[in-house]
Amino acid sequence: MPGRKKLIEVALPLQAINAASAREKSIRHGHPSTLHLWWARRPRAAARAVIFAQMVDDPSGYVDTLRSDGKLRRQAESLLKGRRKRWEEATALFDKARKAGISAPEPGPEPRLDDILAEVERNRELKVWRKAMEAAKGVYRLAPLLPREETYGMRSQITRAAASVPANIAEGWTRESDKEKAQFLAVAQGSLAEVETFLTLCEDLGWFPKDKTQNLREAMTEVGKMLTVLRRNFRANR
Repeated sequence: MPGRKKLIEVALPLQAINAASAREKSIRHGHPSTLHLWWARRPRAAARAVIFAQMVDDPSGYVDTLRSDGKLRRQAESLLKGRRKRWEEATALFDKARKAGISAPEPGPEPRLDDILAEVERNRELKVWRKAMEAAKGVYRLAPLLPREETYGMRSQITRAAASVPANIAEGWTRESDKEKAQFLAVAQGSLAEVETFLTLCEDLGWFPKDKTQNLREAMTEVGKMLTVLRRNFRANR
């Protein structure tokens, strides 16, 4: 039985990445030790996205499950309607051009619901993980404001909890069953609640000014909402 595709095979320009990094490697006689030079100049967010996409299954591998998600299906059907209309118009123009002997780009394959379902899910997967990463980085930026005596106390606890959110989201998507995915998302949501509690405590103790935590709280609220929806969907598909 063939394995599922990974997100990196579909959602990222893997061939372009490989070609660019291979070229960097060949500049200095093809020595493998120079490969890191190409990645060293990439933004850290890009490197994280590649690592995440290597671990996560592409939604095209479980599109049957996606069809049962009513909200996701309605969103995909709405996109399909618009894309099919544009495809039909492009196909008609292509046929006219071909009959007139004029060269024109082909319109490509007809849009399919399953492809759009997978595309919408890819965007949702990456969005919740990216938001969780943003929130974690926000916590790490605030951590130096804590008293030195809290280095192994509050600082250790709040940063560990913050890093646990995107880590568990990523690990959950590597699991085969919806039950396991929901469990890891539940752990991520629990870690998010920990961060929110520690954040409130740090504000109350005067360690974190509230004007510096407002954006972070908004990001965490958004992550919490997305995790709730995703967990509900996975539980419904058991």
